[in-house]
Amino acid sequence: MINVPNSVELLRKQIEETLSLRPELVEKTKNEEELLGLIEQLVEELINHDFEKLLLILYRLDVNEAKVKKAIDDSGPQLASRRIAELILAREKAKIHTREKYNTGETDWEF
Repeated sequence: MINVPNSVELLRKQIEETLSLRPELVEKTKNEEELLGLIEQLVEELINHDFEKLLLILYRLDVNEAKVKKAIDDSGPQLASRRIAELILAREKAKIHTREKYNTGETDWEF
């Protein structure tokens, strides 16, 4: 879990933006498990209909390629979408954690 205030809200916003999901779908999720289910549905759809797009998304999100390959190889076709969704969610949580860790709240950059 992310240890920042409104962590589920931050995660929902991050997922909505990075995966280009419709806001009304993301807003219906109340917790991480529901959000994971939504990501799983997207991944399953992409596996079945546009695998290349899924690979591009994973690359853009910087999901570890070796972990994706292992998830596909170890889990079989029925569970692959769940395992990949878990990897996506974990990566997005790590991004939020990193931003919060290094965010000083000060923006004194001058250009």
